[in-house]
Amino acid sequence: MLVSIVGITIIRGLSSLSFGQLVKTSSFEIYNKFFSTPEKRFAKESFLYYLLIIYVKMKQKIFLSIFLILSLGLMFSFVSAQGDETTPNIGLEQVKCVFENSDEIQKCYTGDGKFGCSGTGTCVADVKGKKGDKQTWKSSCGGYDYTLIDGNNDYAEFRCPKTLEPKSIVTEKVKCVFENSNEIQKCSTDDGKFGCSGTGTCVVDVKGEKGTKQTWKSSCKGDAYTIIDGDNDYAEFKCPKTLKSKPIVKEQVKCVFENSNEIQKCSTGDGIGCSGVGTCVADVKGEKGTKQIWKSSCGGYDYTIIDGESDYAEFKCISELKVTEKIIGGKGFRYAYWQCYDKDEEKQGSESSCKLSRTWKKYATEFCQEKCNEDNSKCGVNSFSITGECYLDFGEKEVVFVSSIEEEEKKQEKKIIEEEKEEILICKDSCPSDGKCYPFGYRKSEKFCSDTGSFIKQSKEKVGCENNFECSSNLCIDSQCISQGLFKKIMNWFSKLFG
Repeated sequence: MLVSIVGITIIRGLSSLSFGQLVKTSSFEIYNKFFSTPEKRFAKESFLYYLLIIYVKMKQKIFLSIFLILSLGLMFSFVSAQGDETTPNIGLEQVKCVFENSDEIQKCYTGDGKFGCSGTGTCVADVKGKKGDKQTWKSSCGGYDYTLIDGNNDYAEFRCPKTLEPKSIVTEKVKCVFENSNEIQKCSTDDGKFGCSGTGTCVVDVKGEKGTKQTWKSSCKGDAYTIIDGDNDYAEFKCPKTLKSKPIVKEQVKCVFENSNEIQKCSTGDGIGCSGVGTCVADVKGEKGTKQIWKSSCGGYDYTIIDGESDYAEFKCISELKVTEKIIGGKGFRYAYWQCYDKDEEKQGSESSCKLSRTWKKYATEFCQEKCNEDNSKCGVNSFSITGECYLDFGEKEVVFVSSIEEEEKKQEKKIIEEEKEEILICKDSCPSDGKCYPFGYRKSEKFCSDTGSFIKQSKEKVGCENNFECSSNLCIDSQCISQGLFKKIMNWFSKLFG
């Protein structure tokens, strides 16, 4: 047994080293270098052991030499074959990183940090590794992507957030109004960039990013606010009344109700008013120079100044079923309802809210963005409704401070924009449905048109109500919905009682 062990050790050294190395190297080092795994050692030790047994049985040295040579040859062949089987399969390739929506230098890199590159829009990284290995790629603009090392060039794509487009620069004019003042007053923005001075009023040119809110201050105290949007605006200040009393004058104001064949009413906030069909006349008395705001029962506002001369307050009464953006433009409303092409809908507003129609329209456009019908042929706002007209306390009456040439250019530009706009169903004080506007109280498919501008599901019995149309039975008795069956029973009982 001892001879066998010693023989195995000697043959291991001979199988891997030259004679010079054999002299300097121990059999233990030879063992660790070439027979590193238990499987290899077992196979090789078994083979060499049997060679040793044959050698012991053969007593002559010539046969020893022959067997040693054969052993060395076989050993080298075996080690070489084993080495070829265990050599890993290395793959070389290139990975192109793509940075969508980015105009800046971005970087991509693997999760282990071994490979990466940087560039604007794209960059290419050289990759090396074992075939079949999965690599996770990250980018400086966020996101992940994955590739496999297979020797073929690949892509790692990243959707970088879109950079915010710079706001457009627009110009407009702001008219400062100094009420109750007969002296020169001054108004200016809180940053001091814009301002003007004058008696009663003054006009200032304003330029800045669209959508910027500006705070105005005046020499007679008070604040006012405007939004830079390219449209001329007012900054109104109520200056303290001077001790000098103003003269009291009388006049008449004729209210005109266009497109109306019914009795309409117009009135001021302090109770002055009249009513009539087509027109009516109201007697007005007050301090000279006092501004009056008139409101009509068919909607809209108008303004007069008490100066002792008769004046007009004109109102364009319209059919609620025929509404255009021109009709509702510049007016304030408390409620808004809209529906997108994918049937998604939204209802906003309250008694305390009062926003321009274009503001509500902007909300609707943002809400319905990229919301399309089933075949994706139409996207955005399908129908739009506003209700609860209200007065905006910054002046609704447009004053044009531009030349006739500039005004005509603006009209042409606006006309082109309106022609390019996709037609949207607009309803005022009514409810949109199936391409039509329906009046308040209209019942349809177990729903009714509410005063918020949208159809609401009718209530069942024993639910509070104010009108019959709110109930599925169309019966609202004692502020409660009752069923048709109960109503019939009551009527039958009365008919039996009275014969």
